[in-house]
Amino acid sequence: MVKKILLILLYIPMIGFGQKTYVPDNNFEQALIDFGYDNVLDDSVFTSNIAGVKYLNVSNLNISELTGIEDFILLDTLNCNFNLLSALDVSNNTELKWLGCSYNQLTSIDLSNNIHLKQFGAEENLLNSIDVTNNINLITLICHSNQLNNADVRNGNNLNSNWYTFSDNPQLFCINVDDPVYSNATWTVNTGMIDSTMSFSTNCSNAFSCADSLEVTDVIIDNTNLTMDIAIYNGFNSFINYPFVAFTIDANGDTIQGGNISLFGAFGLDTTWYNYSILSNTNPTYPLSMYFVYQYSAGAFVADTCILTYNPPTVINNNSFEITNQIIYPNPSINILNIDGLSSETEYKIYNLIGSLIMSGKTNKAIDISDLIGGNYIIKILGNKQPIMKFIKQ
Repeated sequence: MVKKILLILLYIPMIGFGQKTYVPDNNFEQALIDFGYDNVLDDSVFTSNIAGVKYLNVSNLNISELTGIEDFILLDTLNCNFNLLSALDVSNNTELKWLGCSYNQLTSIDLSNNIHLKQFGAEENLLNSIDVTNNINLITLICHSNQLNNADVRNGNNLNSNWYTFSDNPQLFCINVDDPVYSNATWTVNTGMIDSTMSFSTNCSNAFSCADSLEVTDVIIDNTNLTMDIAIYNGFNSFINYPFVAFTIDANGDTIQGGNISLFGAFGLDTTWYNYSILSNTNPTYPLSMYFVYQYSAGAFVADTCILTYNPPTVINNNSFEITNQIIYPNPSINILNIDGLSSETEYKIYNLIGSLIMSGKTNKAIDISDLIGGNYIIKILGNKQPIMKFIKQ
């Protein structure tokens, strides 16, 4: 009986030592043989040989699956770029800090367990979503050229990012981020990190529509000459193609304008005027609904119709502009708006054309408007008469 117990005790450590990990992909196993972790191509490798491995480069080896990677429990760097992977499970590789799986055929990946991950590259795959909300140390995220329609990078570490790329994902329009102001300033079209059709929000589920990037800033109806001029600001970061206002409907449901393509395009971050004829005198009931048709580039030209709403500014009307001795110049202006005629420091307020207060302050000469986006604005000089003037920021 004593001998049997001794034999069992001796056999237990041999079981652990002899445990094997299943590696069905021959190309993957051959790489492990080449690295000295295995010695025979038999769809398995001794687990003890790979459990302590920290670095593994199996890129460009025609590997179809990485089953067995789950037992590389101390792995902190995995390069499996340029393979034939359609799936990748790294949920057990909790020490990963660097993961490259670019140029494969992945449709999804779960990174929720990889909280130490700092750099992740997955461009040129078939990913339809990416979620790195658990990856609080992530500073580099490369996921351009996929099929993303959802991206959530609200991990609390966006401000420390080096490089987050989302471009060439035609169905991705809104990206969930920590701070949209930071992302707009840093992850730009010019750097190739996003497409012009993309925007940032802290909650994309209820934040984004094309009307967030397109705005009717002014409408002028001339019943004498039977014309209707419509100013639309293009808040996208790039050129849009063949834009036009197909038709305009007032609050009563009456069509007051219809139009066709008359312009080749409209520049990004700029205001374009659309000029149409009307058949008869009209005094529409506001608000107006405008069906704006345009094309944008997202790998290929994509057509869209955006319903824009316009109300006359509440801060002004046709009789609001007073004759004053104040003069603003230059108009249009790029950075500095000068005001002549002020005898002392005076409070001012600047509104957009839908009546929202944009900025305010005090001045006796000049106002720095460099932070305003291009478009039409109203400036109100506060005082007894409160003169109101209109200017254009280029």
